[in-house]
Amino acid sequence: MKGTHKGPRTDYGQMFRGLLWVQAPIGYSISLLVGGLFFAKRMREREYTTMVDPLQQTYGKVPGALLVLPAVMGELFWSAAVLSALGSTLAVIIGLPLNATIIVSASICVVYTLFGGLYAVAYTDVAQLLLIILGLFMALPNIFQSEYVDINVMWSGAKVLDDNGTHTGAYAGKAEWLGEITAQDAPRWTDNFIMLIFGGLPWQAYFQRVLSAKTAKNAQVQSILAGIGCMLMAIPSIFIGAAAKATDWDAVFSDYSTANNLSYTMKILDNVKHCDGVRADGYCPFSIVPVVFKYLCYPTIAYFGLGAVSASVMSSADSSLLSISTLLTLNVFVPVQEALGYPENDKVTPKVLKGFICIVGVMATTMAVKLKSVYKLFHMSGDIVYALLFPQLTAAMYMPNHVNWFGSYAAFFTGVLLRFLSGEPFLGLDAIIHWPGFEPASEENGHEHKQHFMFRTITMLIVFMTLILASKTYAFIQRRRGKEVYKQGQQTESYFDSDSDVKVGSLEFLESTAKIIPK
Repeated sequence: MKGTHKGPRTDYGQMFRGLLWVQAPIGYSISLLVGGLFFAKRMREREYTTMVDPLQQTYGKVPGALLVLPAVMGELFWSAAVLSALGSTLAVIIGLPLNATIIVSASICVVYTLFGGLYAVAYTDVAQLLLIILGLFMALPNIFQSEYVDINVMWSGAKVLDDNGTHTGAYAGKAEWLGEITAQDAPRWTDNFIMLIFGGLPWQAYFQRVLSAKTAKNAQVQSILAGIGCMLMAIPSIFIGAAAKATDWDAVFSDYSTANNLSYTMKILDNVKHCDGVRADGYCPFSIVPVVFKYLCYPTIAYFGLGAVSASVMSSADSSLLSISTLLTLNVFVPVQEALGYPENDKVTPKVLKGFICIVGVMATTMAVKLKSVYKLFHMSGDIVYALLFPQLTAAMYMPNHVNWFGSYAAFFTGVLLRFLSGEPFLGLDAIIHWPGFEPASEENGHEHKQHFMFRTITMLIVFMTLILASKTYAFIQRRRGKEVYKQGQQTESYFDSDSDVKVGSLEFLESTAKIIPK
């Protein structure tokens, strides 16, 4: 289910570059399949409670707590990004104020997550998934019946015009909405695609569903089915984008202005890097789906489409709120509490978890309201999750006897250093490392440098090698000094010895959250 409801949230801003650049649906689908085949069953069999448990069991509590940071950042920025997307959708379709919409939606998420825990998230996801399916598949036939959508243009390319601007009856012969990948862009395209597949794995929002499955086999099967569902749910979204590319938007907005006696005519803006979905001078390409619902569908159908998008957003926001709060409570607060000599308290832990849910909700809402580049923040945090968490999680699951805390620290700081030295234009960070194919900032590329090389994947591989080599070096030095080298679990021997009923790794996640947050 977690993967399925990600299907509709295609990056429609990329639709103006073509379908080939809309990588998220297929990338995340494959990610779920990989997770089901190689991680879900193994994680569930070991009865972990969070994704960070195997990291703390292998590397120790402190290194594991450090790895919570990129995981929390990714989830937090994702929550803010989807709340911002919901606000822009409502602003386009029904004209509600953007900030008020974000605040109300976030408040609803916080309230039912606060009082229902994972049960509330799971049950609401069932209703939200049904609404997504209903809304998207109801909208499709309505969109294609619109007089403004030219089916010939969609499948045969743009109209060929004569010198007088009259259609000759011929078409360009290539569907523009499919897009193309140039030789220069191929490494960057490949890098992004690989990042979506493997960087889509180490997320607590995914593993909290895996670890709540009744059996390890169920966890594996559900993850694989979610991957297939994600691919299927992307189909209507793809055709909505294709229809938008074949729509005569000048005629749409002109007729709409005339029918409603407006003194202005809207348009689809060009070369817009970010906006809130609607501006006085037009709509941002990132909001093409709500624009399609509003102008190409009957009002009733448009509201069902709005419900589909809203349900998709809410189902991600509540999952992220709970997953962040769980990580901070069980993998940061509880270990710190025990390190200070205070045993875990069954009365305190639930209150701390609820407190984190409220705090995270406020933070995500504030970022969605205040920041204009929250999606870029999420994208960068996704880079960091890919580079830092994926290699460390893989090593902890498959080769725990070959890594240790020293290697974990070395890999973490190496990954952070390489990522920031590669530059990040929206943060104002110039690239110190010029990877092959580096393109300096210029007026042609929007005054932003571009790394065309597969630097994200190379960074991840360097981090993985650093983890192994640094761990082996430390182990070698320790043996030469005649000192014991930590084996798997030795550095966290007391990690499973809490007197609490909610023992990390000892109960099913669904049961443990039920104890923390009663129904």
